[in-house]
Amino acid sequence: MKKILTALLCLIFSLSLVACGKEEKKDTTIKDVVNSESPKEAEKKLEEIREEQKDDKCDIVLADTDNVTITCKGKGKSAFGGIYITLEVVNKTDKDILVGADKCSNDGTMVDDLFSETITAKMKSESDLSVMDNNITEVKNFKGIFRVMNDSTGEMIEDNIEFSIE
Repeated sequence: MKKILTALLCLIFSLSLVACGKEEKKDTTIKDVVNSESPKEAEKKLEEIREEQKDDKCDIVLADTDNVTITCKGKGKSAFGGIYITLEVVNKTDKDILVGADKCSNDGTMVDDLFSETITAKMKSESDLSVMDNNITEVKNFKGIFRVMNDSTGEMIEDNIEFSIE
């Protein structure tokens, strides 16, 4: 009788633990799109990614000098892993320029960023600064510097333009 009662109590306890669990929302990534079983499923997953990124739009001027204006147009978790920051770069000069980022950190930790953009004279361009680190899931207190060079000669036009995104 004791064994049956013990078994019954264990069963009730186990079922109560199962009932307490809740389904965890899994972020959709590009891998989910690629591994989809049908084109419809892939399109649905791609739409989920687009919806998640709609909330990440912003309009923050990071740098405004005589030569360039750099504006953050969006930021968030990348579908490829890590984070992204969408930058609009306006070239105010009459020369083609190359803009890069350096010494970047996210939430006080140095990160390896991927950003280099060539912009034709008097034009603008939009491109993503990416940090491909799966351990970083949000843009938080992101800091760094921009460097602006003449694309033809390699001459430094502006160095150490500090920027910060809260």
